[in-house]
Amino acid sequence: MRIYDEVLRQDQKPLFAFEKGMAQLYHDDFDKGPAYPFDWSQSGVGVLNERADNRKLTRFKREIASFVVTSPCPPLFHPETRTEDEFLDPLMKNFGLRLAG
Repeated sequence: MRIYDEVLRQDQKPLFAFEKGMAQLYHDDFDKGPAYPFDWSQSGVGVLNERADNRKLTRFKREIASFVVTSPCPPLFHPETRTEDEFLDPLMKNFGLRLAG
């Protein structure tokens, strides 16, 4: 699989753009920043480092990182957990379920 294009905008103004293997970074004032070739197989936004001129992009990355994405599978739930995990399993196998009754 390849990512053909990826664009991140704020108020219709670009913060990041990727198309056909080339990434274009924009500063917080929406002026063009550096352009560079990038790997088509992954998101360009996810690998960018925090800098003083891309705080908006960094904030977006922090917000996305705080999401918890799961695909609950209740038959895998147990009435108790024996460990305290740092992260929730994608199938929620480490989610303790309190049974009614």
